[in-house]
Amino acid sequence: MLDDVVISRAIIESYLREILEDLECDVVVCGAVPSGLCASYFLNKDGFKVVVFERALRPGGGMPGGGMMFNKIVIQ
Repeated sequence: MLDDVVISRAIIESYLREILEDLECDVVVCGAVPSGLCASYFLNKDGFKVVVFERALRPGGGMPGGGMMFNKIVIQ
């Protein structure tokens, strides 16, 4: 039977392992906006190790709020 400590340790070790692997990368993209995501995709496809940083809780920049289409009314 697994206890809380074993499960918590596995979650934390997995998370930290991913962070440590991302410390060494070829390209850092600041902003998961459409251009940043496209650049990241193609750089990664060409063999570069890419890390994307986004300060918001979701990617997309102004797209989800209608900022890319200049809508008169935006409902979120």
